[in-house]
Amino acid sequence: MDKLSEEEKNALKLLTEKSRNDYKAFEKFRKEEYPKKSLEERIDYWAGLIRKNMKWQGESTGDEYDGMFTKEWFDENVEFDPEFDKIFSAVAKKLELDMNKVLEIKKG
Repeated sequence: MDKLSEEEKNALKLLTEKSRNDYKAFEKFRKEEYPKKSLEERIDYWAGLIRKNMKWQGESTGDEYDGMFTKEWFDENVEFDPEFDKIFSAVAKKLELDMNKVLEIKKG
């Protein structure tokens, strides 16, 4: 860190603080807010999140499915919400996802 300018050190410090605050906010959401959501609210939450991420992927790579729906992604989300498989089925219908493509990606 000695080779960084004061401006760079301050920027790094702010970034670290923001990351820490973002993590704390997510942990609060994960532990306190998300568990209180109904099944329908969780479906809406995931539909919005997946829609947004697919839009970003499409703009970034030209393929909105790129990097999405991997086995690891599914496993992490089932760990986050044990009902994720049920939720994802509803989300897939809601977003009219190409399930052949999703299953192909999930298989690796």
